[in-house]
Amino acid sequence: GDPRSAQRYLERAVALAPASVEAQANYGLALEEQGKVEAALAHYEQLIATYPAENDYRWNRGLALLAGGDFARGWADYEMRTELGRGKPPRKFPFPAWDGQNLRPGAALLVYGEQGIGDEIMFASCVPDVIARGIDCVIECDLRLAGLFERSFSDVRVHGSPRDGDRRWLDEYPEIDVQCAIGSLPQFLRRSAPDFTARAGYLCADPQRIARWRQRLTGEKAGCNIGIAWRGGGASTRGDLRSMAPRELAPLFDVAGVNFINFQRDAGDALADIRAQSGARLLYFEEALSDVEEMAALLQVMDCIITVDNSVAHLAGALGCKTWILLSHSADWRWLRTQSTSPWYPSVTLWRQPVPGDWASVIEQVRVGLNASAENAGQYLPMATQTQKNKSC
Repeated sequence: GDPRSAQRYLERAVALAPASVEAQANYGLALEEQGKVEAALAHYEQLIATYPAENDYRWNRGLALLAGGDFARGWADYEMRTELGRGKPPRKFPFPAWDGQNLRPGAALLVYGEQGIGDEIMFASCVPDVIARGIDCVIECDLRLAGLFERSFSDVRVHGSPRDGDRRWLDEYPEIDVQCAIGSLPQFLRRSAPDFTARAGYLCADPQRIARWRQRLTGEKAGCNIGIAWRGGGASTRGDLRSMAPRELAPLFDVAGVNFINFQRDAGDALADIRAQSGARLLYFEEALSDVEEMAALLQVMDCIITVDNSVAHLAGALGCKTWILLSHSADWRWLRTQSTSPWYPSVTLWRQPVPGDWASVIEQVRVGLNASAENAGQYLPMATQTQKNKSC
């Protein structure tokens, strides 16, 4: 969270050990996170020329290019994610890699899941583009997403599977001809900004579950229903920078006319503290946090979701829900660098830290926006209703 100081230490480390991949790669990140993007890219280019076999430098360059919206060049380096040698070998299936071209009649493309559940959700936005090209598609995905994907992509066959190496299920799909990791679809389908189609939402929650949650919330006090979550990521995905302490949300709980619905898992103690200190109307439906289908339906009846960068943000955006995502100063590449909107999710607004660690100013801006929404609650049409009108699930 302090890239300026990091640069000083890393300069010393690089001077002591010029061949240290860790020091050199992190030095580039320190430059990039200070906004010295061109200097960081020049650093990576020099390292790639000097050490062409070190994939870390291409990986860092790729993320820097993608964060700057240079998709045409960035996706090629993004393929280095399976070559970094960090104990996570690429998933393997007995088919050649797809080259982005249309298939012969009767053949099918296997699109398989990888990385985290948020990544699977985000990259699934490319599936309608595959379908539009007339390509027969089989999706292998996280078990938790299977029902959601089946409903949302009616023209494809979906197989939810644990990542246990068992490939016997492939016998059910003898027509599979080629394969593509879901995170590799954008290199063929998202080459420039116009390639991102402005869909209101490409995933569809279960209508019956939506109706049940809407009925259940009818019994609560009148007002806006606002979903909240404040943690995201882990040690390997910079969760400390992406997350905030529950107490930092306190100014939001002073907004009148709002029912807050918790979407943060394992938050029992934090919720008790929030209720005790603020008296906020804070609802907690544990069953919705352990089942993606229930969470999707509950998200769909929110007036707005306020969350940090986590799987809730991806699911809400993919559903087309009105979502405010709170981002650290060093946000992940997928949110680009300065934009307040997301090419992946048109219904999302991005709120960024102006300086590292400054959640207070972000929360103040969100509080002002939330106040305005709550004051207009009488004329406020929930985004869930708007979205469902535009869908034909």
